[in-house]
Amino acid sequence: MASVSSSINVYTPRATLGNGTRNSIILRKPSGRLDTTVPLDERARTNLLEALLRDEQTTLDSLEKVLILIDSMNYEAPDNGEAPPKPRPQWKLSGFQGGAFAEYALTVINDATSQGDVSEESLNGVRNTLCTILQSSPDHLELTRALYVLRFSAKHSKLRQRFVDDDVTRALMVALEQTAKSPRKILFPLVIDSLCYFIADERLSRGVINRFYATSDETETTQTRISLALDVKVPVHLMATLKMIASLAQHRPDLCNEFRPKLYELAKSARDGVGSAAVKALVTMNAQQVTQDVYICNTLGYLDDILPPLDVEIVGSVSSDNIAELPSILQVNGALNEDFIRELLSTVQSRNVRERMAATFTLLKLCRNAMVREFCTRNDVLDIFVKQLERKKTSLLAAYALRKCLEYNMCTSDHCLRAAPVLVSMLEKNWFDDAIGRVEGCEIFRGLMTSADLRKDVIESDIVLALIRMLAGGERHQTRMSLICINILDQKPPLDLKQYVGDSIANLQDQDKDVRMKGVKVISALAQTAAGERAIKERLNNILGILSQESRTLSRSQIVGVPSVLYNLAKNETLRELIRDSQEFTDWKNRRHNSISDPQHRATLRN
Repeated sequence: MASVSSSINVYTPRATLGNGTRNSIILRKPSGRLDTTVPLDERARTNLLEALLRDEQTTLDSLEKVLILIDSMNYEAPDNGEAPPKPRPQWKLSGFQGGAFAEYALTVINDATSQGDVSEESLNGVRNTLCTILQSSPDHLELTRALYVLRFSAKHSKLRQRFVDDDVTRALMVALEQTAKSPRKILFPLVIDSLCYFIADERLSRGVINRFYATSDETETTQTRISLALDVKVPVHLMATLKMIASLAQHRPDLCNEFRPKLYELAKSARDGVGSAAVKALVTMNAQQVTQDVYICNTLGYLDDILPPLDVEIVGSVSSDNIAELPSILQVNGALNEDFIRELLSTVQSRNVRERMAATFTLLKLCRNAMVREFCTRNDVLDIFVKQLERKKTSLLAAYALRKCLEYNMCTSDHCLRAAPVLVSMLEKNWFDDAIGRVEGCEIFRGLMTSADLRKDVIESDIVLALIRMLAGGERHQTRMSLICINILDQKPPLDLKQYVGDSIANLQDQDKDVRMKGVKVISALAQTAAGERAIKERLNNILGILSQESRTLSRSQIVGVPSVLYNLAKNETLRELIRDSQEFTDWKNRRHNSISDPQHRATLRN
């Protein structure tokens, strides 16, 4: 059976507040919280071991979870205080074939659950297996799994204590040299990650560092292993090496001085994350004047890593003027590094999209500090953003920045007055129908309208008239954006749309078909908003009055749009009841029924 909407030839809005929304994909990091009430019964253990043996990444994720579960698990309390607690379970593989890594998984789990009752023979078996594989060719099928396993062990202090000894670190150095030249890009960073954990371990750090600064066993050169690692050409490998140097600088900065020239060279010229990693290593080494002659985006990349995201609220930060809260590279002799902020302001105006976005986001993060805000205000940062509203390529990012500046109380009434007509123009050009990261344009507009001054200025700039014109066009994205903006603007004082509804009702009686359709589109769309509903309720008698004139003054072409309007108004429960209970609608319905019942009229329809 055909639906009502498909059997009636009426206009319906192409977009509604409930449909057609372009939701941006939000990627969030997992919280890491686990449900500790899940019972570790035999089935759960079986499922876990199946996952442990399926592939290397699942192995690590599952092993991570089970250790957290074990640490947080509440075992049943004994009936009386003298009885011993129930023993923790020993897990068995129950016939699963997983080779050395099944043995590793079983050993780790039992070691955690039995509080160290695993035999030294089992531990030695795991260590020997790891050492053998680590010293094998990079093409070895088990090497990737072995490196994942080792990194997993390295980051847990208890596992590191139990499984990693001098033989394992020696084998890892062999893997360092071999994977540095391997085309399999994933291997070398895995080696470096493990070494970073070992450097931070007092028991292992001395042996690891000594081997770093020893000459390579695989080459005939006199270069040390760490020098060879810095000479790698693959960006991913180089970033991993720089991460290791930063870790080393935290514990032994005196050993890193020889790398300063190389790090400065990378910080000045390298791209794609390598330069940012070099800046981080230099800052960790307490290098002075890091920002001088350094490619700006490398510094911005480093700052982006250490500054809290813009969507994270920092209590008290907006009013803080403590220079010590700023990153060290923004401090010069206890004062604000104004030269860097000036360069940052210049980069905000760059034509390079990547540089401009990085600079803008970094500046907004730094503006949480009152000293930075004051300096930026003196240097007309608001003028920059208002001017960028005028260009399509920069407009939405500038609107986002302006929203944050409103949150920081940096905008004056003059800035709001100048920005208002440009924001209206952005809406008409549909420039808000996009997103900055995971923040949609309509949410940016909502944030801007939290300012009473800016809301007043945009209304005085005829934004409502612009939104009505967008509704009259009937284009899906513009209709959706108009409806959202009308709802956003409908605050205190409430939005008054009676004049625009009255104009649209007048359009319904126009001889021109296109003009009538504009009236249909506007009234049908406005019925979805609270402001539109209020205005239509006050003018509903005017719409129904057109029906009462059907057999007298109006031509058929003039009333053809009214059924479409009524059909769409009827979707609103309040308006539907008012229409149904009105005398005009009842009279019209009776006339139509009598007309259709007339034999002469039926004969006309058949012909």
